[in-house]
Amino acid sequence: MNGELSNRALKHVTQFHALERKSLAYYAYQAIHRFTNEPFTSSLPEALFNIARYLLHETLHGPLNGISRFAVVYSLMKYAKTLGAYKTAKHAVTLLQSLKIPVQFQESVNLAVLSIRAQPYQDAEDLLPLCCRCSMSNPLYNPRVNCCIHCGENFIFSFISFEILPLVEFYVEEDISAAEALQLIKTEPPKANNELKNGEDYQLYENDRQSTDPFSSYFYSHQLRDQTSKIILNRDALLQLKPTEVIVCRWPSPLPSQYYRNFLPDVALKHCKHSNKIFHADDYELHYLQKNQCPFCRSSRSSPIF
Repeated sequence: MNGELSNRALKHVTQFHALERKSLAYYAYQAIHRFTNEPFTSSLPEALFNIARYLLHETLHGPLNGISRFAVVYSLMKYAKTLGAYKTAKHAVTLLQSLKIPVQFQESVNLAVLSIRAQPYQDAEDLLPLCCRCSMSNPLYNPRVNCCIHCGENFIFSFISFEILPLVEFYVEEDISAAEALQLIKTEPPKANNELKNGEDYQLYENDRQSTDPFSSYFYSHQLRDQTSKIILNRDALLQLKPTEVIVCRWPSPLPSQYYRNFLPDVALKHCKHSNKIFHADDYELHYLQKNQCPFCRSSRSSPIF
């Protein structure tokens, strides 16, 4: 949506984002609650580690009713140690010292603390999140919450494994409507050479396409100035995008549409158009085959969209 929002609409948008934040946190917390309160859990260690990190950063905004900070930090400590993120595990131990530890977990925490103290003060490099916007690695604990510590880009999570997806958000110029932006994105990029007769011609076309990539030119012009500014594309830039590399999250008015570019096209993603949540395609399809519904909003593919 373009233009200024009215005060009433702005209030509703603010309320929506506050409630959405809570819904995401409670959805994530169900896995942590099962791990700490039930004898068995179906979640993988990597997923529980990612979820604990996500929730720890979300609660930096402030506590959320019904979410146990101890359960989150305890889960983070346990699975950070399991996966070799010893620096993060040691930080979790420090956080636990300021929390009230339930009696039934006291012995388990004490044993974990002794084991973690003997480990090196470092995290496994393959666990460090990579920002697709600035190509910089991030620490596993970030006081700036769920965003890149270098450029401020918000991380987009797969809402099953809670891995960070290779997506970068961009915006369109104010005079471009959501409908026009969608049409421009769906249009195949124009070819520089209409007759690609051999491999050499095709390679020349690919080189030309990459040189006109709107993100490449944007990053080059901004890398020495401000990496934290929004990426705003005009009509020509939108035409250069490959439709298969763009995900558009359409929201009902007065919420604006959101646009994301997949920087790793070989990584297949699935977008639920009901909840506007994004998943690794394999994880989503497996869950859908088992439950016949979206893992987040529980809607089926036949459910009507607003």
